[in-house]
Amino acid sequence: NNNNNNNNGPGGPVIPEASKLCPELDVREGSVQVEQINPSQASALPGLIQSAVPGTAFILSPGVYNLSATLQFNTAGLRLASSTGRPEDVILDGNHQGGSIIQISAVNVVIANVTVRRSFYHLIHFVDGGVGGKVYNVQLEDGRQQFIKSSSFNTPSDNVEVACSSFVLTASGRAKVDPSGGGCYTGGIDAHKSRNWWVRDNVFKDIYCNNGGLAEHAVHFWNSSRDTLVERNFIHNCARGIGFGLGETKDEIGRSYTDYPGVTTEAAKYVGHFGGVIRNNLIVASTQNRFDTGIGLEQAIDAKVHHNTVYSTDAATFAALDIRFVNSNPDVANNLLYPTSYTRGGGSPNTYLANVISKPEYFKSDPDLGIRLDPEHAEVISKVRDQGVVVVGAELDLEGKERDASPDIGAVELPPQEEEKK
Repeated sequence: NNNNNNNNGPGGPVIPEASKLCPELDVREGSVQVEQINPSQASALPGLIQSAVPGTAFILSPGVYNLSATLQFNTAGLRLASSTGRPEDVILDGNHQGGSIIQISAVNVVIANVTVRRSFYHLIHFVDGGVGGKVYNVQLEDGRQQFIKSSSFNTPSDNVEVACSSFVLTASGRAKVDPSGGGCYTGGIDAHKSRNWWVRDNVFKDIYCNNGGLAEHAVHFWNSSRDTLVERNFIHNCARGIGFGLGETKDEIGRSYTDYPGVTTEAAKYVGHFGGVIRNNLIVASTQNRFDTGIGLEQAIDAKVHHNTVYSTDAATFAALDIRFVNSNPDVANNLLYPTSYTRGGGSPNTYLANVISKPEYFKSDPDLGIRLDPEHAEVISKVRDQGVVVVGAELDLEGKERDASPDIGAVELPPQEEEKK
């Protein structure tokens, strides 16, 4: 099984038991034709992609592909993947030169089973028309700017899935980060005006700067994005975890939705995000490098925040959950938070059910996730185990395990008590 091999080594801890959520993907299935590519063709690859017929699958043999020009996917249904299914075998290397490494402006493009590293701008950039794209089992490393960006002026890139991938900023990559925009202009996924994205079963690691600048979020949807689902991601030592919206107002109208009740075009200037769900994510910070927020909601209407665990050591000084501004009215349930959560600027939860402010002693070290709840701690038994409310859609925990009828608080369901005693 090739699933999530990318999360060992530079990608950091693997999410256990996730293989059923991340099965192998063979992009040749359903393709119109297959083009076999080897590293000696790296300089020709941009032209081959631009001249390809719709539905072509580019299958890359193992090796490093040094790219000096952007791979522009302007034709519907193109696919690109390694021949082995292992992302570590095929490396698309921008050497921090040129522009973005991959740019997508056509429907149903798939990027799978490769490593994309060292861009000058973005590792993968969705622009106008990149609807229905898929990024799957990809190692994304050292984006000088945001690793995956979605920005559009006319036709937003909606219905994109980013799954089973890793986002890692290394020490050498950190030294190359774009210093504009506050000193640390990078992040994991940064999407404007985007709708129906599904960000699932990924690992985000070490996206921060040590020059005093604050990196952008590991996962950030704003500028009137809508209906984003962010679930079962492990975010480790990133300056900001998951964000819906940013700021109280915008200078421009992001994107208005005629079917959204009570929101006119002008009112959309004051909405950072419409709807959306943040669930079953583990967000951990343990070193002091401008760590700011675990989950941030800023002018985020009707968001749902369910079954997340957010934890930072005292050195990291995280705000576990930050609900800001008058449009932020989330349903918040079954979250395990440390050190605290904030509501400010007029933000207020619509519902706030079965959330627990945890303590450091609730956790013990874990080789896979870094930390894990101690099932034998007295307060874990009394405050966390079986204390949640049933939430539709959160039936699987971070690791893909099914929750029972009395769910536990947080992202990871505790093992049954009879199992612990064996």
